[in-house]
Amino acid sequence: MERPKIPESKVREFCKKWNIREFYIFGSYLSDNFSDESDIDIVVYFNPGDEPSLITFIKIEEEIEEILGRKVDLITKNALISGRNQIIKDSILNSMVPVYVT
Repeated sequence: MERPKIPESKVREFCKKWNIREFYIFGSYLSDNFSDESDIDIVVYFNPGDEPSLITFIKIEEEIEEILGRKVDLITKNALISGRNQIIKDSILNSMVPVYVT
C-alpha cells in the first residue's frame, strides 16, 4: 500500500498552534508492514510548561487525525522517555523520523 503523504505545512501550523516543539513519526508507517488498517504512530514534545491536560491532549490527537486522514497513536516524548520498557523505548527513539523540529 502507498503511504499517505504527510502534509508538512499543515503539521507545522498544527505544531505552532499547540506549542509542539518536536513532531516525529515511527512504527509501521516507516515499514513494509503499513496497510490500510494501520494507524500512524507519533511522538510529540511540547515546549517546557506547555504540556496539555488530558482533555486537551485528546483534542490534539483528534485534530492531527483529521489532518492526516487516519487514526493516530500519539505519545509525548516525556512519557516515552520515562517509560519502563527500555527495549521499546530504545527502539522508538532510534527509529523515529522528525517531521517538525524547532
